[in-house]
Amino acid sequence: MEYRESVDGVLSLFEDIPIASMNIKLPWMAAGGITPYIQGLASTTSPAPYTPSMLTTAERSFEPTRLVIRVLVDDDAAEDSLIPALPMLRMKINEAMSRAEVDAIINGDTGTHQDTALASWNPLSSWLAAGLGSPADHRRAWVGLRARAFDLSGATVDNGSAQTVDGINSLISLLAVDQQSENVVLLTNSGIHNKKLRRMDGVTKVNEYGPGATIRSGQLIDVMGYPVVRCNYVTSDLQATGLYTTTGGTKGSVIAVHTPSFKRFSRRAGMFEAQRDISTGTTALVMSMRRTFGSISGSSINDVAVGYNWG
Repeated sequence: MEYRESVDGVLSLFEDIPIASMNIKLPWMAAGGITPYIQGLASTTSPAPYTPSMLTTAERSFEPTRLVIRVLVDDDAAEDSLIPALPMLRMKINEAMSRAEVDAIINGDTGTHQDTALASWNPLSSWLAAGLGSPADHRRAWVGLRARAFDLSGATVDNGSAQTVDGINSLISLLAVDQQSENVVLLTNSGIHNKKLRRMDGVTKVNEYGPGATIRSGQLIDVMGYPVVRCNYVTSDLQATGLYTTTGGTKGSVIAVHTPSFKRFSRRAGMFEAQRDISTGTTALVMSMRRTFGSISGSSINDVAVGYNWG
C-alpha cells in the first residue's frame, strides 16, 4: 500500500494539463513584476502619468515524449494461469507506466544525464537491466526535479551535518518563490522519513491534524506545516554529492518543491492495446502515452531545491 501511495502521491502533486498539439509554448514573465506605485494628487493641468510596469516576456516550450511498454504473453501461459492473466497483466503494465513517470519526475534529465552511472542505476530493482542508461531510458524523457535543482544557482544544500529542523529550514529558504506550506511539499524516501524527519521537533503526525486539514496521498507527517510525501524513487543510494555517479552510494535527499510551478502535460493519456499473433502463439500487450513534465517558471527561478547527503 505504501508503495502504491508513494507513486500516486507524487503524481497527484502536479496539475495534469491536456494539450492539443505536439508542441506547446507557454508565456511567462522573465523578469520583474507588476508593481503598484504611490500616485500623487493631480495638482496641475498636466499631471504626471502613472508609473508603468514594463514586462519582459519569453516562452517555455514543452514537447510530449512517447513512453511505451510492450509485453509478449504465451498462449499456453495465459490459458494455464490460475487467475485471468490478461487483466492482471494490464494492471501491472499500468502500474509500471506510473512508476516510470514518477521515476522520471524525480530523476529525469536530458542531454548529458547528471547521474553519470545511469546504466547501473536501477532504483527499487524496478526495470530490466538491458535498457538502463540507453537513449530509450525513461529517465531521459524530461528534466526532473533533482536535475532542475542542480541546474539552478543556489538551489542545493549539503545537509550532511544539518539533518534537523534547521536543515529543513535552510533547504526551504533556497526557494525563490512563494514558500507557504500549502504550495511547498517535501519529498523523501521511507528510510529518511522514518529515521530522520519523523523524529524531529516540529513534526505533526496525521492523527494529530485537526478537522478540515488537507492530507496529501502518501503523507503521514508534516514538518513545520510543510507536508512530507514519501517516494522511494528519491533513493538512498547516491554519493555524498547528491548524484548517482557510481555504485555503492548510501546517501539520500530531501526535495522541497513548489508544486504550482510544475505541470504534467498530456498529449495522449495511457492507451492500452492487445493483438494476438497466430503465427507465434503469443499476444502482444502494448501501453503507450505521450506526456511531458516541467517547470513553467523562468529558467533561473529557484522553484525546487534539493538537500543532499542525508543518511
